[in-house]
Amino acid sequence: MVRKFFSRERRLAQQERELTRIRAEVEELRARNASLRSAMRRCTTCDYRLMAKGQSAATTSGPKSTPAVSFKR
Repeated sequence: MVRKFFSRERRLAQQERELTRIRAEVEELRARNASLRSAMRRCTTCDYRLMAKGQSAATTSGPKSTPAVSFKR
């Protein structure tokens, strides 16, 4: 009975530590994502930005050719 209680307490403490670590990781990733998003808004030379500009121009002023872009992962 006592052993079972301490086993649960130990497992709960371990899960709380893991949850704290994961929350910190999520916050770090959100900050990094926001930073990258901000950088992408300022980017004027990358293919992604040029394609986005071309698409927005196409929707506002009729059909236009957009640069061919391949996204490699």
